[in-house]
Amino acid sequence: MNKSKGLLFLAYYFPPLHTIAIWRNYFLASEARSMFENLFVFTTDNNELFKHENVDISFFDITQLSTYDYRSLFNSSKTQSIGFKEEHKQNCYSKIGIKLLNSFPISFIVGEGGLVYILKGYKEAKKLIKSGKISHLYSSYRPMADHWIAYLLKRKYPELHWTADFRDLPIDPLYRYYVWKNFQEKVLRKMLKRADLVCTFAQGIQSGLQEYTDLKVQIIPNGIFQLESNDTKQELQPKFTIQYTGSLFLEERDPGILLQAINELIDNGIIDIKDFSIQYAGKDAIQWQHHIDNYKLAAISHIINETSTAEARILQQKAHLNLLLTSSQPGFTGIFTGKFFELIGSSRPMLVIINGIKDEEFEHVFNKYNLGLLSYNRSGRLEEIKSFISDRYTYWKRTGKSEWEMDKGIVEDFSWKKSVEVWRSLLTKLK
Repeated sequence: MNKSKGLLFLAYYFPPLHTIAIWRNYFLASEARSMFENLFVFTTDNNELFKHENVDISFFDITQLSTYDYRSLFNSSKTQSIGFKEEHKQNCYSKIGIKLLNSFPISFIVGEGGLVYILKGYKEAKKLIKSGKISHLYSSYRPMADHWIAYLLKRKYPELHWTADFRDLPIDPLYRYYVWKNFQEKVLRKMLKRADLVCTFAQGIQSGLQEYTDLKVQIIPNGIFQLESNDTKQELQPKFTIQYTGSLFLEERDPGILLQAINELIDNGIIDIKDFSIQYAGKDAIQWQHHIDNYKLAAISHIINETSTAEARILQQKAHLNLLLTSSQPGFTGIFTGKFFELIGSSRPMLVIINGIKDEEFEHVFNKYNLGLLSYNRSGRLEEIKSFISDRYTYWKRTGKSEWEMDKGIVEDFSWKKSVEVWRSLLTKLK
């Protein structure tokens, strides 16, 4: 199949940054090499300030753009995590600051990426375009800075094909990390008028974006977040272990109903605390410990400091049950988080607890592939959670195993090769 001339991949979030936000960009860029004669990646030089992922990026032509944003201003050590701990977001000054940093024009100046990053990216991209090496642009939100570079380039070179991808909603009804909503909506609509293709990976984000563009927002699905080097199977933990790896996002991800279920199973003599563990690995250890203390479960709790993706995947494979906490609200359903696609690769059963309204899209995918139990953070769901944990624990006690018949079709259906074929088809239609 003929390849297009070249793609400029604009992605502030790209390896070696240590955050789950890099993986959609990484896998799409990896597979997109089959579509283009040239592929160039522009990312931030802020990666020098933060923890790194051990992932091979030697086959990419990467330009690190000079960056002076709030992250480079507030962080001065490579040992830092790129995500701020939830307890640091709680005071009113932090909440206001976060909203301002995510709102234009503040976001354009010192938000993620910021003005220097945008101008540097625009300048370097013009050199590639003038040399005849670029025909297509891809930019990824977040941050909006990548879209701004693409917008400026598309305005100057209208013959370019611009794919504007969204991993989140910039103006979302759940976290509301913005101010001057009407103004932000106006800016977003103006920006997206220049795009040739607006896409995302989930129906919930798709429906939220649709009101900001006359184009039909397209779905380019995620694949499984798993590197070939992570295929080695791990032995189970010696104790029956429920594993949670990730963030808590203020009060939107609440493990309370799970901890209550465990507490009652212990009180009823179904669970023996000598061979049962609930384990947390992530940046929000203080907030997690607070939940543990509320339910008096310190005897079975184990907290690990924030881990690399490779280390987290080992923990997930060694667990008997992986926990996923997420949210759903009106206009904000069907959001398959990156963590969901990471956990699929563990081949262990999942316990998903949704904080919010019924999420039919999530339920459909979850039940179709028999991934475990999907429940909700409501008192009426307590018994089904207790029953599921009890069944898995009892099976392990009897057999010493934690086998689970996940539908293997999910590996084929959620394939990055398929995702890029969808993208290729959409780009072909543009021609």
